Amino acid sequence: MKRPAAALALAFAAVAAPPLAAAAPSGVLQPGHYVTEGGWGHLTLQRSKGRLLDFSISSVGTNAHTCEVDGEVGSRGETTLVDDGPEPLDQPSCKLSFRARGPHVEVRHNGADSCRNHCGARARFDGLYLQPQPGCLPAQRRKAGADFKRLYDAKDYRRARATLEPVFKSCAQTMDRFETGWLRNDLALTLYKLGDRAGCLRLLQPLAADAAKSDTELREASTEPMLVDSLIDILRATRTNLRLCEAQGRPAP
Repeated sequence: MKRPAAALALAFAAVAAPPLAAAAPSGVLQPGHYVTEGGWGHLTLQRSKGRLLDFSISSVGTNAHTCEVDGEVGSRGETTLVDDGPEPLDQPSCKLSFRARGPHVEVRHNGADSCRNHCGARARFDGLYLQPQPGCLPAQRRKAGADFKRLYDAKDYRRARATLEPVFKSCAQTMDRFETGWLRNDLALTLYKLGDRAGCLRLLQPLAADAAKSDTELREASTEPMLVDSLIDILRATRTNLRLCEAQGRPAP
């Protein structure tokens, strides 16, 4: 569709993932894709040889610093990370533990300095990785986004809403702030098209305070210069959508 002034946009995560893990006995690690609250970390567990699991972790921290960690989970849920290249002889190895917490997975490390070798200065990979709600895996959200765009372009706003709203309601816990911000704007603009200005304003309210600031103010206050442009793009769309939804006496086009 020709993008309206409100800058309708989709920014669904591009991480491929296997299906949700099936129900399993308590305390048993299961293959699957897991995501931290706020979507900053992704953990994939895949069956390796025998009963062991291969793991892969990717995470994004402050100012786009990242971690990339992979290896094999031992039979007791533990693994030791060994970096390529020389290490000081007196430096302890980085040891990870993986524990099932209900349907989720907790990842911890032993705090060795060598664990930092896998991350940028402002990123981490330890934490609780949640099993996403049904329909909330990255590939499923991408499909919902594509379906939404097709319906919106066809001006089938009711079905577009019905496609995107469940993603917002069910998946927000495991989406990152940028994906959530764009989704709020996309759904708010859809509500505007349906004549629901009050609903549009409710969706945008969490972004309104930042949207009221100028781009210059946002840049000066930001501690994340690598990410501030992405935030400003979202807030520019929010400003336009707020103006549309606050307008009085004009029917939605």
